[in-house]
Amino acid sequence: MTRHVTFRVCTAAALSAMLSWPFAAAPAASAEGGKELLQANVFNMEAGAGPNTGRLIVNIDHYTTDEELQPDIEAFKAGGQKALVDRWWKDKPVVGSARFAQTLGLDLRVARSRPTANGRHITLVTDRPISGFEVSRSLRSEDYPIAWIEVDVDANGKGEGRMVPAAQLTVKDGSLVVESFGTQPLKLVTVQIKPR
Repeated sequence: MTRHVTFRVCTAAALSAMLSWPFAAAPAASAEGGKELLQANVFNMEAGAGPNTGRLIVNIDHYTTDEELQPDIEAFKAGGQKALVDRWWKDKPVVGSARFAQTLGLDLRVARSRPTANGRHITLVTDRPISGFEVSRSLRSEDYPIAWIEVDVDANGKGEGRMVPAAQLTVKDGSLVVESFGTQPLKLVTVQIKPR
């Protein structure tokens, strides 16, 4: 039986009228205001899940501005994650790329950064490739078309975070909920972000 793991990203109070997007009210910011490189070691915490480590490499070309984010908010409010992914496929916004070592990268669709008491909280979101096998078999994984990454770093750009490779976004009780398909979020450790 497939398990699904969920976590809440935000509260309605934090979003005001925009109940459906977690970083709508947060200003885009980076330490240097320019391009950044984020690297992290990735651990799969599921027992028997195969290889337990990997290396994530993210090139952030720029952080999504409030103006750039607005079409995503409107699409998600109007039609949920399907409308959001359709918008990405149509307009192809790209703010960077993410990949595992020795693999091809995915275009990042959203990158947001907000200050915290100790540094920054960074959220990265994109659509993931849906395989022909998933489509031909009408697998439930088709309903999880989002890849979600979030990290917390200190003033030196070091920290930790988590990644959901196959996520479903919904709104429940005024909060955005990120549901992982069949596994715990991957743990990101020894995170390092720096200008490039």
